[in-house]
Amino acid sequence: MRQDRNPHSGRIMPRRARVILENGFYLVSARAGPGLLLFRDADDFEAFSALAGALLDESRIGLLAWCLLPDSCCMLLRAGGDDLKRFMRLLLGRYSRIRTDVRGSGVGLYGGERYSSRAFTDASALPGVIRFIHSLPARDGPVLFAEAWKWTSLRQTKPRGRAGLSISPALAGLTSGFDPVPDPDEPEPDWSGFEIRQSPGPAPPAERFVPADPAAILAREYRVHRSRLVNPRGREQQALRHEAFRECRARWGMNYSEVARAFGVTPAAVINAVGGPGRSMRRKPPADDGSGRQAGRDRKPAAT
Repeated sequence: MRQDRNPHSGRIMPRRARVILENGFYLVSARAGPGLLLFRDADDFEAFSALAGALLDESRIGLLAWCLLPDSCCMLLRAGGDDLKRFMRLLLGRYSRIRTDVRGSGVGLYGGERYSSRAFTDASALPGVIRFIHSLPARDGPVLFAEAWKWTSLRQTKPRGRAGLSISPALAGLTSGFDPVPDPDEPEPDWSGFEIRQSPGPAPPAERFVPADPAAILAREYRVHRSRLVNPRGREQQALRHEAFRECRARWGMNYSEVARAFGVTPAAVINAVGGPGRSMRRKPPADDGSGRQAGRDRKPAAT
């Protein structure tokens, strides 16, 4: 099982699939990869805040709390699952392009998983979650004087009319009526009491059965040696291998990459083979030279 780092505790934990809700609350976290800082200085903090603020203004997502630390960021959002995925994809992608000191597409900057999320719908859990976010500088942040750390919603100072992270006015009612200042003795919220771990909806499809060696199974059925499917010679054997590609797709629901690995070819070769009968063996007809005959054909010599 693939493992990733818990964005809050730093421990290694199995990665969970992200839950998608029609309209719910999400505690979203992103952490820098090993040996990196997500934010090196005030310019990085301001750039990320400006990108996030501009995207929030363009979307239907609401922001209830946030905290930026040198090695991580955390936001409490109200959004639909599809809106959240698009927002995080654009935000992390655009910020990674600013970080020209990190090579690659941003996967290294964010530690592989890019971001993690906790989903819930219970509004009564909001006070504890918001105080937890505001406690991160003292709880998990490599910062001095955590009580004066300014990159949180507890001390946001964004001027009106300027792009940046700011609590959504439409959600102000959800964040009023309680003290957002964290208590040093307050424990971390009991996530198991309100976190949704499985998206509501139809049950997931049954697990597929994919044989370890599809080529060997089909070779026995076709009464040929396995090498005839893996390393075909001649058109007849190539046609038989293409039929095996289509059988893998139909019988076991294998995708192009799985079929390619089973037969030692590239996914493009599989796509080309199963795209249609005889597609990979079709030849482009010679161009017409304008005289009604196809160019390139041998013509009989004129009679003398």
